[in-house]
Amino acid sequence: MTDEEFLAAFEKQAILRDDWSHEAHVRMTWLYCQQEPDFESMLDKVRHGIQALNAINGVEGKLYHETVTVAFSSIIYARATGARAARSWPVFRDGNRDLIDPGPSPLLSYYRKETLETDDARLGFIAPDLQPLPGDAAII
Repeated sequence: MTDEEFLAAFEKQAILRDDWSHEAHVRMTWLYCQQEPDFESMLDKVRHGIQALNAINGVEGKLYHETVTVAFSSIIYARATGARAARSWPVFRDGNRDLIDPGPSPLLSYYRKETLETDDARLGFIAPDLQPLPGDAAII
């Protein structure tokens, strides 16, 4: 599926729950980084899009996690718009396997696991408690 087809399916909430993988989340966020003029615009589309797709797919609201969404989006945005940014999804994906592959989450460099497991972190954005996220000054 091309990037355009993938993003159109996401925006129409036409991605099936089984196809809405972690990699699909990262791809969608990377695509919005390519389109949107700033972090806040990109994050707005990511947030609302995930919540709309979850609703269509009957996913419980408890699965949406605001801190994880903002923090992952921040990391993806920093890498997608930086000086060495990849201009194609396959190149970005292959150069950022730590964002996609199973294993320790990159967020654990910024947050204690206990912090991410709280309802406060799920319901609202909580600032990192280990070190600032990339671009934090502009985001928080």
